[in-house]
Amino acid sequence: TRSIPNLYPFVQGAAEGHHAFGNDLQSEATFAKFKVACKSFLHAMESPLHPIVLFFDDVQWMDEGSRNLFDIFLRDLDLQNVLLVFAFRDEEASKTKGLFD
Repeated sequence: TRSIPNLYPFVQGAAEGHHAFGNDLQSEATFAKFKVACKSFLHAMESPLHPIVLFFDDVQWMDEGSRNLFDIFLRDLDLQNVLLVFAFRDEEASKTKGLFD
């Protein structure tokens, strides 16, 4: 229950068109907290009776921060009841090379 309020500043900033993370150390620490909050949220919400499906469209345009976040989800063996679905445009397939190596 603590994860959802922790996500609000990031979601609000994205909705207003602000990029929440820069290249300084403070932003790296903030992004690390964001990753922990997202992971905690998924762990708190997923269950065999209530699995989670997350759909991400146009992944050929995702930035490095998004890739890092998805990498954490993909490597977390404790997320048993979460399905991540990634979609990309066929005509942009060359941009997806190396995304999930």
